[in-house]
Amino acid sequence: MQTLSNYSQTELTLRFGADGYYRNGASADAVNFRDWAVGWDGLRLYFGTIASEARGNIMLTLPWSALQGVLNPNIKSVVGA
Repeated sequence: MQTLSNYSQTELTLRFGADGYYRNGASADAVNFRDWAVGWDGLRLYFGTIASEARGNIMLTLPWSALQGVLNPNIKSVVGA
């Protein structure tokens, strides 16, 4: 969970600035990472509106390389990525 949170907070800060999004919405809490999908390029994380309403729903892709050491190395073949 902490890996997902760290990556997400770094990316969100790059996109929106340190005060440009609801930081608790990307904290290491399972409820914040319940909406996800598998992509060929990594794990897609859907946050809804944790930034300004005008920005809409937020999606980040956590690259498979960022998950090395966290997931079983064979997961990519299982999910077809």
